[in-house]
Amino acid sequence: MFEPVERLVLDVSTAGEDMAETSRCTVLLRPVGGGTRLELTVEGLSDAQTAEHMRTGWQWCLEGIAAQLGAAA
Repeated sequence: MFEPVERLVLDVSTAGEDMAETSRCTVLLRPVGGGTRLELTVEGLSDAQTAEHMRTGWQWCLEGIAAQLGAAA
């Protein structure tokens, strides 16, 4: 028997033209009123600008997932 996933921890390496970062992302999945709340924490980023880029990237990814889930409903 499998238990539902409640917590995922990912070590993420991001590299680009002028950026190389390693971070730890923790995703918590919590049941709420007929749905699921996703809480995302990112640790280990070097500065505020990098954190903003990471926030934008995660937002884009999560909005894409939400759109796919909405299309499947």
